[in-house]
Amino acid sequence: MKSADANTVWFSCSDAGTTASSDTTGESINATTGWVKYTVPFTSMATQGWGVPANYLFSGTGNKNGPTAPYQQAIAPTWEVTTSGANFDVWVDDVQLNP
Repeated sequence: MKSADANTVWFSCSDAGTTASSDTTGESINATTGWVKYTVPFTSMATQGWGVPANYLFSGTGNKNGPTAPYQQAIAPTWEVTTSGANFDVWVDDVQLNP
């Protein structure tokens, strides 16, 4: 992943039960202007603490707001720039979802 400017990006995954008010499980990534390989283990992902906690969490997470779901149920990976007022061009390549 790389970004037009240095930005904080929230990477998250949802499952079929996720709604617009769900606090999805993810992790913040500090994106840079050069290509960097990032690895985000499902076990390190947690909710952000706002809204309604997602009704799932991946096995091994430290934030137990709901039942766990195996990584095979993860759909809709999302990258959201969270840096206020940022140039939000972010490029992502070669995504893999591994256990």
